[in-house]
Amino acid sequence: MFVNKIIVDNVEKYPFTRNMNSDSSIENHSSEYNAEFWLNYNAPQQTKEISKIEQYLKGASN
Repeated sequence: MFVNKIIVDNVEKYPFTRNMNSDSSIENHSSEYNAEFWLNYNAPQQTKEISKIEQYLKGASN
């Protein structure tokens, strides 16, 4: 399970039941597997600019 949102403000007012039913197993909350969606989900994207980490690594190898 991945946590992608942490609620810290107005916790008492947050509609948790809309997201998860505590009376039901977590397996019953999942949607049908969508292979097309997961094909590129969170895939790293190369940017035009060289990142600081990449610059550091290239400098360290010299």
